[in-house]
Order: sequence, then structure tokens, then C-alpha cells
Amino acid sequence: SVYVKPRKRFSNRQPNNNKEHLEEINLENRAFRKCFYVQANDQVLARYILTPRFMERLLKFEASTGHRIHFSFRNEKMYLAIHTKKDHFEFKIMQPFDEHVLYGYIKDIKIVFDIIQELGLNINIWK
Repeated sequence: SVYVKPRKRFSNRQPNNNKEHLEEINLENRAFRKCFYVQANDQVLARYILTPRFMERLLKFEASTGHRIHFSFRNEKMYLAIHTKKDHFEFKIMQPFDEHVLYGYIKDIKIVFDIIQELGLNINIWK
């Protein structure tokens, strides 16, 4: 398991609710270390996933969108959370559904597609 969290939001001493033995991973990229806190139960796996190119792409994406990104790799799957300050799980039924609302949803979905493309998550190395 590999967990990557925004450093500004989380302390290094948060409890591990998954009961995994995790250790902080100190990666070579200073800008990435300054922005993200990385924990893993396998140093080799963490470095395999978090390549220099991947870290640069993630920093670039976060800077270009302004959204905080949290992600983890567990059991050969990547879990991703993007903080957009919106409730994406409840539709406001009393709000008029016009093109502005629709474009807002399209913009949010596009963020996910941009992450897939920018981080190269659509290539076969993740399988």
C-alpha cells in the first residue's frame, strides 16, 4: 500500500486506521516532498509507482487545477480523491438545471479525465 496526502492538510503523526505497518517515504524530489506526505508498507513499491516523471506530472496537474489531490495504491488499484469544495453526491433538485450547472458538471468530470491522461493512468504499467 502507498498513500499520498497533501502535506499542508495532514500531520505526519496521524493514526493508521488500516492497521498496516506504514513508514514515511522520503523521495528525492524536494518539491514533491514539500507538497505531499507519502507513506507505504513497501519502499520499493512506493519508488516504483512514484517515479520522477509521475511526481512532476502530479505537481504540474495540482498547480494547474488548484485542487488538492489525495491518492493511494492498494491491491493493484489506485484510489483518487480531488477536493473541489462541492458535494458531488447530492443533486440539488430545487436548483434550476441550466447550461451553467451542466458545464459545472462537465468541468468536474473533465478533471478526472485530465488526471488519467496527465498521469498516464491509461497505460498498461499499472496492471
